[in-house]
Amino acid sequence: MKNKSLVTVVSVCVGAVLIIVGIFKVIPMIIGQQQDTPMEVIAQEEIIEVTSSSDDSAPKQTAYTEITSIEQVNQLAQDTMPAVIKFYAPWCGACQYMNGFYGDVAQAVPAVTFYSIDVGNKKVMDRVEELQLIAKPIEYLPTLVYRANGQVVDQKTGAQEKAALVTFVKTTFKI
Repeated sequence: MKNKSLVTVVSVCVGAVLIIVGIFKVIPMIIGQQQDTPMEVIAQEEIIEVTSSSDDSAPKQTAYTEITSIEQVNQLAQDTMPAVIKFYAPWCGACQYMNGFYGDVAQAVPAVTFYSIDVGNKKVMDRVEELQLIAKPIEYLPTLVYRANGQVVDQKTGAQEKAALVTFVKTTFKI
């Protein structure tokens, strides 16, 4: 009987520790202070995003530019205007969350140019690294890089709320 009680107490303590550790990992992700998705542990997958509209032939209008070619990366490197570059992956839940309002943020701060780069596009990412458009390697998603005068001003990881992102962009670029 004594051994069974001891096992129960130990099991409860271990369970409590696991819950506490889990809480400390989840809370920072919720408030955007901890990185969401380590790239080293994610297998490469291709996901096709399906959108519906009344006119399927009409291109989807966004307030930001999706960088898909080396030529676009070269142009971005030469741009001296304030810019925010979101590095994302289609399979990243936090990235998809931010996709819901990233265009709204771009419209709210028209003095800043907004870009988006899929980290799965190897040629584009190789060129981004070669031109040093990022301050440090992309290890977590989403990552937002803030550039002005051809230089990285700041680099943040993790999902952010819409209002907080608008405020941070305005503060960073003194708008």
